[in-house]
Amino acid sequence: NRIQVAKEKGLKIYNHGFVEPYTLYKDCAYLIYPSKRESFGLGLIEGATAGCEVVASDLPYVHSVVRPLKSFDSDSPEDIAKAVIESQKIKKGIYYTELKINNQIKQLIDFISSSAVKSLN
Repeated sequence: NRIQVAKEKGLKIYNHGFVEPYTLYKDCAYLIYPSKRESFGLGLIEGATAGCEVVASDLPYVHSVVRPLKSFDSDSPEDIAKAVIESQKIKKGIYYTELKINNQIKQLIDFISSSAVKSLN
């Protein structure tokens, strides 16, 4: 209801519903991520992998997954707005967000598989 009221006041808010993440990320320059709690930050990984500059909460989970272009106090709407505005002033064409983790699922599966085979012998 709050989103609908905001839209009626003229704010440009689009609810895309459920979509494959890369469908949206590939068309965006920035991922603005104000989440205060995350178990891992999959959205951060998806956005950074798709080439979005990440502007996110200044919280430990964010910094353990990515080095964001800008971070902000997620309890301060003013600080969020300031970070977004400052992000747009940074020279375009230079990618600043850095992904700090990498996909190691194959290595994990290989490790589990080899351990299972060894335990059977």
